[in-house]
Amino acid sequence: MHRLKIVKSVLSRVVLTLSLPVFLLVFWEVGSLYGCFNAFLLPAPSKIWVAGFDLFAKGDLQEHLLVLLLQVLSGFAISAS
Repeated sequence: MHRLKIVKSVLSRVVLTLSLPVFLLVFWEVGSLYGCFNAFLLPAPSKIWVAGFDLFAKGDLQEHLLVLLLQVLSGFAISAS
């Protein structure tokens, strides 16, 4: 019985933790679908996901992330010295 209470508690925390981000993503997607948001300034999450997957498949995303990492590390090294 005690174990069931723990599982319910953990499950309710997970649901509460994920409900706001999921709601915001759905709101954003639906708002983009109906034209409530400027597609140039705020594209739909589905379009962002597709573009990210395409960049990953081409290998461009990894290259850009490596350059970004090097920039961050060099900036940190300059500020730390």
